[in-house]
Amino acid sequence: DGDLGTVSLGIMYASFTVFSLFASSVVRKLGSKNALLLATTGYWLYTMVPASLYLGFASAILWVGQGTYLTSTARSQASEHNLHEGNVIGHYNGEFWGIYASHQLVGNLLTLGLLKDGAEGSTSGTTLLFTVFLGSMALGTVLMSFLKKRDGEVYEGEKDSSHGFYTFLVSLWKQVTTPLCDTRLLLIVPLIAYSGLQQAFVWAEFTEYYVQPSLGESGVGGAMAVYGAFDTICSLAAGRFTSGITSITLIVSGGAFLQSGILIWLLNYSEPIGVLRVVYLLFIAAIWGIGDGVLMTQLNALLAMLFKHNMEGAFAQLNLWQSASIAVVFFLSPYVSLQTMLFFMLAALVLSFAGFIFLVLKVEKLFSNHASQQLFISLLAAMFHFNHYMALDEESPLVDNPIQSPNQTVNHGRDIHILSWAFLLIFLAYGAAQNLQSTLNTDGDLGTISLGILYTSFTVSSIFASSVVRMLGSKNALVMSTTGYWLYIAANLKPSWYTLVPASLYLGFAAAILWVAEGTYLTLTARSQANDRKLHEGTVIGRFNGEFWGIFACHQLVGNLLTLALLKDGAEGSTSGTTLLFTVFLGSMTLGTVLMSFLNKRDGEETERNRDSSLGFYTLLASLWEQLITPLRDIRLLLIVPLIAFSGLQLAAEFTKFYVQPSLGESGVGGAMAVYGAFDAICSLAAGRFTSGLTSIALIVSGGTFLEGGTLIWLLNYSEPRGVLRILYPLLIAAILGIGNGVLMTQLNALLGILFKHNMEGTFAQLKLWQCASIAVVFFLSPYISVQTMLFLMLAALVLSLAGFLFLVLEVEKWSSICKTTGTECLMLLATEILSRDTNSKDVDIEPQLIIFMALDEETPLVDNPIQSPNQTINHGRDIHILSWAFLLIFLAYGAAQNLQSTLNTDGDLGTISLGILYTSFTVSSLFASSVVKTLGSKNALLLGTTGYWLYIAANLKPSWYTMVPASLYLGFAAAILWVGEGTYLTSTARSQANDHKLHEGTVIGHFNGEFWGIFATHQLVGNLLTLVLLKDGEEGSTSGTTLLFTVFLGSMTLGTVLMSFLKKRDGEETEGERDSSNGLYTLIASLWKQVITPLCDMRAEFTKYYVQPSLGESGVGGAMAVYGVFDAICSLAAGRFTSGLTSITLIVSGGAFLQGGILIWLLNYSEPTGALRIAYPLLIAAIWGIGDGVLMTQLNALLAMLFKHNMEGTFAQLKLWQSASIAVVFFLSPYISLQAMLFLMLAALILSLAGFLYLVLKVEKVFSNHVS
Repeated sequence: DGDLGTVSLGIMYASFTVFSLFASSVVRKLGSKNALLLATTGYWLYTMVPASLYLGFASAILWVGQGTYLTSTARSQASEHNLHEGNVIGHYNGEFWGIYASHQLVGNLLTLGLLKDGAEGSTSGTTLLFTVFLGSMALGTVLMSFLKKRDGEVYEGEKDSSHGFYTFLVSLWKQVTTPLCDTRLLLIVPLIAYSGLQQAFVWAEFTEYYVQPSLGESGVGGAMAVYGAFDTICSLAAGRFTSGITSITLIVSGGAFLQSGILIWLLNYSEPIGVLRVVYLLFIAAIWGIGDGVLMTQLNALLAMLFKHNMEGAFAQLNLWQSASIAVVFFLSPYVSLQTMLFFMLAALVLSFAGFIFLVLKVEKLFSNHASQQLFISLLAAMFHFNHYMALDEESPLVDNPIQSPNQTVNHGRDIHILSWAFLLIFLAYGAAQNLQSTLNTDGDLGTISLGILYTSFTVSSIFASSVVRMLGSKNALVMSTTGYWLYIAANLKPSWYTLVPASLYLGFAAAILWVAEGTYLTLTARSQANDRKLHEGTVIGRFNGEFWGIFACHQLVGNLLTLALLKDGAEGSTSGTTLLFTVFLGSMTLGTVLMSFLNKRDGEETERNRDSSLGFYTLLASLWEQLITPLRDIRLLLIVPLIAFSGLQLAAEFTKFYVQPSLGESGVGGAMAVYGAFDAICSLAAGRFTSGLTSIALIVSGGTFLEGGTLIWLLNYSEPRGVLRILYPLLIAAILGIGNGVLMTQLNALLGILFKHNMEGTFAQLKLWQCASIAVVFFLSPYISVQTMLFLMLAALVLSLAGFLFLVLEVEKWSSICKTTGTECLMLLATEILSRDTNSKDVDIEPQLIIFMALDEETPLVDNPIQSPNQTINHGRDIHILSWAFLLIFLAYGAAQNLQSTLNTDGDLGTISLGILYTSFTVSSLFASSVVKTLGSKNALLLGTTGYWLYIAANLKPSWYTMVPASLYLGFAAAILWVGEGTYLTSTARSQANDHKLHEGTVIGHFNGEFWGIFATHQLVGNLLTLVLLKDGEEGSTSGTTLLFTVFLGSMTLGTVLMSFLKKRDGEETEGERDSSNGLYTLIASLWKQVITPLCDMRAEFTKYYVQPSLGESGVGGAMAVYGVFDAICSLAAGRFTSGLTSITLIVSGGAFLQGGILIWLLNYSEPTGALRIAYPLLIAAIWGIGDGVLMTQLNALLAMLFKHNMEGTFAQLKLWQSASIAVVFFLSPYISLQAMLFLMLAALILSLAGFLYLVLKVEKVFSNHVS
């Protein structure tokens, strides 16, 4: 009414701006804790104009108090625990802004659940909504009162207590103006102002002009929920990676790059048709969320590091400029066009980024390069006219790479950052240009043929690329080879046979040099880092490869977004905007080349390459031949070559042509490849972090190939779906292919870097030789073979390559590790045996072969668990890997079969009743399962438990009352044994790891539970994908393919059981378990919490029946459960990583319960939407269910393992007893109670269980911690 809402927001932010001028004084006088409590009253009172004025004042106080309190807390933590201050500030800001950002998600979900659109635009439910909001605010204020006061703040505030009014005004003026005399702050101010602009733009303009016209009023909440979810995730991640000025620079640069791409896209945005109308807006909302998460965490961390002596003033300036820019947007938005606003934001982003980079490269360079404080301060004072705000101690945590003393080590990570970002800038251009060749240059198939020529030249050039790299050095080779990419992009400005063909030939040569140099440079850098820092070499190589391939993989995302924004489809298939696009690409490449010139040269290369400087032509040819052939005499490389060739095949496969383009059209190719690139990037970063040696590489590669194999089988049986699934399926396949590529690229490069340290150039030349040869084969043969033949060829190559790789891991490297412990004689005998078995020649020179094949120093970082001496510690992580993958193989079969019971076995409700019998048997068996596990031992109990699952799947091949009922009864018994055995085994393993490696027990239990439940949760994804591929809907509701499906499931279960037999027995289980005591009140409280997870597990059946099936149909159930499984897996892994004790468990569980409560309230008010939201809502709910399940499963198991270490079997039996009992109740009662009643029951159970859990944490554990005896 009269734009009351918008005007009141403008007044509020104007008031916020004005009061920010003296907010720092108020915070100093009150102290940060009291300031926080005072400020919450403004939010509670907020009702339009008068309250807007007061809220502006309160907000200024609140946010200055928040920044000051958080920074003081971080500094105290760093000081008391001797930690790196920058790391702690980054982590604390990441946690705060990550949890804070979820307010968008939770608040909009509540709005979506409680606010209803009425007739003629009216809205009902506002009173209930704002009452809930008041309750939430009151709870937050009460919670804030439990904060501790920060030491030293009161003394600072009391110094001004006797000053008069005039003195107070002078003090105020000084606090406003003094920070602005500091050039550092002036250089940061534009970035602060831009952060406010983009927040106001998202809140007001983006929702009004983009979201509302496409998704309607109700869709605004959904879009902002997506924004909040990605803001949360990115804030947490950015905080974890923050350690100093270098890391802040890289993270902010990435965020600015993303934001600029989105602004350019919005400048050229035209509303799409169909489901893309929804997908595009949610995608843009997600990227805005990522940008906001980056800016908020990094700006706060940067100010906290730079201005430790005037925190209140610095954070007051932050809020002053941020709120001023927000107020400007609210007041000016009615008078300027949307295009003008976007141009203004783009200009502000460029200006602010330039200032930030200048600060980093110039000012901070002076801080790090001057050892003398007096010279340092006087020089800066002369240059920038400021004084006491630049004391040296402020900058100490900022400089990641200071000038080193002779005894200090150098951080080589800087070179990896530069290399990664340079490759991103170069390949975002080349990758997008390559994707467009078959679309743009169609005259005589010029584009496709030029790519074939390029990869043929690449293959041939790989033969002598290692010699060129040795002669030039890896850095010079990198810089020189970028010219080929620059020339190729320039040729695309005027594409013809006379420009593209020569450019392709030269690029093939340059690319071979580039990639050999990249592998060599990265591996040398990783080795230098490991040697200088005394780190495990395999771990450093894995992490550096993860970072490089993660950032590199973003080129698909960024390049295709630019293509999407700048390239327009014209009339009759023509395309406009190519000149602008390739000009932008040339600029990006130039920037990448310049960036690469800042790389440091690697030590030790000169001496290697100078040895070849005087060689004649004949000697050079002989050297080339030796470099080509010698690596192929190494059986290890021969076993890896098929995997290398498969990686090339899958890169060149015709996915976009045969699957994306028919469904999404030309414009959808870029979107699909952006999804591919995003998942490739995420998976590369994750895979690199988990790489530590041969065992971890074997597990990661096996998982990746398993996914790729499933996708290839799916594509062999693929028929184009209808409706929204026509969009979702290609995007899902693109995501899985991105995951597979991320796995293969990081692990292949890490594997070769670890195995062949004495001939890196030759090895990486072989990598590119076989990779490019297979790519060239695909480009030349694709016109002559069908896509089915191509898929069969790839599937055969995948099986062959995995077999060779596993043979390498299980046989060759196994013997090399044994020889390390038994001496050189064994090595000689083994080499003689292998050479006699694998070589036809009897006159083999053993000595050189030993040097090439099994040099002992090459294998040192490979073996995660070598034979241990009495003084060595064992890495028990191997058993967790085996346990996790075995459970995945077993439960991908059982989980999918359970989901299908109500659909397949409908005769007399056989499927549902058999599940009820199963969980009743499970409940009863849980009463004595702990005794069975104690008697057998946890490993034997696990093996016995698998037999029940095998028998149940076999019964589904011939389902009847005479097969299903007995199998269900036995499975209930077996499942009780299995799960008690799993909890006991995992906890015993975690305790052994903590004891042997002197680690914090709670952290290890959390990490091991995170890995187990993360991998286990993917059974929903993999099992439902197999169901989707192998099960077909027939006529009149019949289903075909069940025999094949359950046969595949039996094979998977058998493989899982065999894998489980490789587990080690746990020592000392019997003695621990004999102390069985009756479970008291505390056990009951912990078990009560399990009653939350129990209905949630059962709710999957009700959820799919009442929400998914009506919207997505039968075939959509598998897709929704796959989304559930993906988010369950990701959240389990993340939750496990963040678990370190009772406090972290409390925070994580509370967050999960909060999300689940929001979803239950939403479902109570749920009405089926129309259009694309009909698809999006069930998938969003499935994702949140998955997050909740991942949180609860990891945290419950970790909690019980920590609390009840002396009676593990009994405790985990209680867990399964209550879980299976409530599942059985749901299965038997669900036909007789309504869905609403079920939801109310779950909500009540959630509140009761959370109350019990919090009581346990706040009261019982307080007693434990306060008493020594």
